[in-house]
Amino acid sequence: MEKFREATPLMTYALDNAGSFGKRDWLAALTLLTTRKGSGRNHQVYRDFMAKVVSQREVFGKASIHLMLHRLAVIGASATVWQLVPFVTAQLSALQPRQVCLISWALAKAKVLDDNFNEKLRLWLQKIEPEELSKLDAAHLAWSYARRAEIAKMENQSPPGVEELQCLRRLIVVHSGPSHGESEKVEGAYISESHSSSTLMKAAAELFSKDLGLFTQLSDTIRAAVEGGEFAFTSQELTALWLSTVIIAASHRAHIKREWIEFLQEQSRRLRLDIAFNQFMCLSIARAATALDALDPRVIYQLIHFVDKRGLNMKAETGVELAEIFAKASIDDLNAWKRLAVLFERRGISLQLRDLHRFKRAFERSGRINQRVMGFYDLFVKAREDERKYGPA
Repeated sequence: MEKFREATPLMTYALDNAGSFGKRDWLAALTLLTTRKGSGRNHQVYRDFMAKVVSQREVFGKASIHLMLHRLAVIGASATVWQLVPFVTAQLSALQPRQVCLISWALAKAKVLDDNFNEKLRLWLQKIEPEELSKLDAAHLAWSYARRAEIAKMENQSPPGVEELQCLRRLIVVHSGPSHGESEKVEGAYISESHSSSTLMKAAAELFSKDLGLFTQLSDTIRAAVEGGEFAFTSQELTALWLSTVIIAASHRAHIKREWIEFLQEQSRRLRLDIAFNQFMCLSIARAATALDALDPRVIYQLIHFVDKRGLNMKAETGVELAEIFAKASIDDLNAWKRLAVLFERRGISLQLRDLHRFKRAFERSGRINQRVMGFYDLFVKAREDERKYGPA
């Protein structure tokens, strides 16, 4: 199946050979599908494939249902996950702790909030001992609860109860220290200690945003582990640490240790070397560092480097906000501003009138405004005003 580079041929092959497929084959197909493009949800092949996957739930059974749900969540097949919720809810009490944690993660990832499942998970959480979980399990579970709380807030649903939060806090505290090994193996894939630590910290910050003691305990442990050479962070993980710090700073900015801010700044020196560093991470770190008054040269250079080398691939909205941050911080790198100007010329037509004005003001504040930028600005503003007056073309 690896020869299929697109999703539709892969799903067609799986359907054609469904009679000879076993559990491993279906799991392999789902795993490959997480990396393939073109799996249109309105396509009949997609619907037939997902219906066949659901029909295999007994084949996956208790041993592998967590893997099935994990792959479906990564694919974004929320409707299919919903169909499997009654089956997995009935099996929950018989599953291993690591399976329950991964299933909880999968349902939260797919934005599936089911009252029956949540109730069973609540009862399970109150009975489980933190020592029965690995650090990765704890990270999966904590992340899922943070995600659930976020969704519940947006949809005006009840957040996790006090007892659940108390159990989660205890679990996070127990697993705040380093795990026994450098990485943990989950069904053939190694997950780094740094990933578990950053995920746990981000979830803790979101669930316990005013708990300075818990944040300090986690941040001190992470800093000691990194400075001791136990692990290093990827750009995605470091972004999670910056975001966690901003959340806590909303209530306790004056009490966040200066050593932790210094640690984040120092760790950010290598962001430009990580090929996975993208515009979302760049903007998130720029926002966080600005909010924390931590936008020092070590961080600024990474932002400038990203805009200079990859800025033309950014969304126009990202360019607007970075331009504002650069202007406010008096970042005067010529190449970075040139890239932002070209990005504006190429994609500014997609901006709303308010964002066009923001972009112009940022260029004026930086002293980088010129006739070319003003020409495109006037053109885009005229287009937006015509659209408002006469309707979209």
